[in-house]
Amino acid sequence: MKRITTYWLSLIVLLLLPLGVTAQTVILEETFDEITSGSNTKNPRFAMLSRWQGNENILLPKNLYQADHAILAGSPSGTTVGSFELKELDLSGNAGAFDVTLQIKGSNTDGSGILKVSIVGNDGSAQEYIPTKYREDEWETYTFSFTGGQSATAIRIETLNNTDAGNCKGVFINNLVVSQKQGKPTLAADVKSVNFPRTDIGYTSVNRVEVVGTNLTTPIATEIQGTAKGIFKVAEKTDNGDKHTFVLEFTPSVAGKHEATLHITSSDLALDIPLMGVGVDPNNPYALDPNATPIEALKETFTNDPLLAGWREIAFEGDVHWQRAVPYDDQPVMSIEAAGTGLKVRSALITPLVKVPGSNYKTVLTADYRVGSAKGGEFLIKRFDKQGNLISLLKSIIPTEPTDGIAYKSTPLSIPIESDGKDSYFVFEYVGDDSPEDEAERKTLTILLDNVKLSAEEIPAPVITTDQEQIDFGSVDKDSKRVKVIVVTGENITSRITAEVVGRDKDLFELDKLGLPAMGGTIQVTLKGTKETSLEAKLVLTAKGEGTNMNATKEIPLVGKIVTSTQEILAETAPVRFTAEGLTIVYDATVALYSADGRLLLTGSYRAGDNIRVDYTGNVIVYVEGVAYKGTLR
Repeated sequence: MKRITTYWLSLIVLLLLPLGVTAQTVILEETFDEITSGSNTKNPRFAMLSRWQGNENILLPKNLYQADHAILAGSPSGTTVGSFELKELDLSGNAGAFDVTLQIKGSNTDGSGILKVSIVGNDGSAQEYIPTKYREDEWETYTFSFTGGQSATAIRIETLNNTDAGNCKGVFINNLVVSQKQGKPTLAADVKSVNFPRTDIGYTSVNRVEVVGTNLTTPIATEIQGTAKGIFKVAEKTDNGDKHTFVLEFTPSVAGKHEATLHITSSDLALDIPLMGVGVDPNNPYALDPNATPIEALKETFTNDPLLAGWREIAFEGDVHWQRAVPYDDQPVMSIEAAGTGLKVRSALITPLVKVPGSNYKTVLTADYRVGSAKGGEFLIKRFDKQGNLISLLKSIIPTEPTDGIAYKSTPLSIPIESDGKDSYFVFEYVGDDSPEDEAERKTLTILLDNVKLSAEEIPAPVITTDQEQIDFGSVDKDSKRVKVIVVTGENITSRITAEVVGRDKDLFELDKLGLPAMGGTIQVTLKGTKETSLEAKLVLTAKGEGTNMNATKEIPLVGKIVTSTQEILAETAPVRFTAEGLTIVYDATVALYSADGRLLLTGSYRAGDNIRVDYTGNVIVYVEGVAYKGTLR
């Protein structure tokens, strides 16, 4: 029992080693307590030694003898050596380092055989030791240290002839222990941080973390720490030897970025793994900030590293990101591609909130892009309002060239933007897919984006001008007509110019046309003297400009009066005379001759003495400088 007590005291010491001293894990121990005959302190020749055939731990015994809770391997003299093998052991831990510890002493009073320990099948591993204690002494404890342990390692222990000790071949063996050094306790994770995919509010995303804990003395414990700890959860823990798998859940209750820490401990060891997830409002999946202050102008050449303030990037799928790159022409760009990722990829590059002018401006979004390896994929450009509502899909690009390499020249984009005064976010979105096993089905487009700019040019106002600010018909005889012509010119007009007479006396007028081309033209206005009145009417000209609600209006007053006091053409007073062939002009004047039913017979400017032939017989009205005269042609 003294020997057993000594062993267990040794084992307790191993377990109570101070920090910094390597502990041991016992793989196999053999105390030989089943052996109750023989002696390890008397001359073996006279102890009636009986052979021992081993047990489940001791295999292939050769020349082993019972020795009172111990064994004698080999004989004190002569030619007999002893040997045995241990059952196969898993010694792969701690990089295959292990110890074989025995209590030993020589079989004679002053001599011992040589003790040899080796790994079966590895002759180079053999180690030898000659005990310094003998059969009547206390036991000596000796440790053989090895490397190269495997999952199924057999250890051979044997004695050799010691010629220096009178050809002694025997060694007493007691309390055999095979152990592995535990080494320093460690905790290590397979990731530095955990990023959950973007997750709709109320839904759950799952991720996994694997932690390897070696030489731990206490079980692993976990805790979620941080202000968002209620949103993250350790849903499941699985242990497989030194490997521990944690199933983590992320369930956002509000939109936005959420962060916490997975705190892992074992004794004095601690490991912190940052957790990050983004909760998504399904009604605002791009997480656009409605309270952002819009920038006055957007002009980005990506010369800053990485971006101007306010730009954001969201990887919706595949965790592949837009990156600042400098291609062969040394001009920085933003670039993205799915090639080589093995993933489905959808990632959006988002401008700051940009001020968009109102209707009096022409607004254009411009950019340059290049294509690399156009083997499927899509490049989208979208416009959102500040609440996250899609205003319009501005452009969808599915390039077909080049199929290899990168296009040398950039392709310019010029996209008209409605000038509606709505502050906007502009999104450049990439969609690709490198996941199919069949290469022909992969979409591995490369896009290089540069020179993003929003330009606004004030639209000139539409203008209508005329050669007269009013049309004066003078005095017009009742039941007669008078015609005037006006010249109209349009500038910055995008529609036809419409013409309309409005006012109390609008029904007294006729227009030869109700509209003109945008550039303008002439309109003939006819007054019909159907009633006696002072005229109240105006000619209204209208047209549209380029901008929304940009209209032009021009109003031309129509003035004059219709009277019944027309004068008879008398030889003494009238400025014209009737002749057998027509009229004679008395003095220089502008003359218009109408039939009684309102038909214009002639008009023009004439000089005194001009004779005018008129092929008409009957009553007429002659207008001379706005004054009406009645007469009869016979």
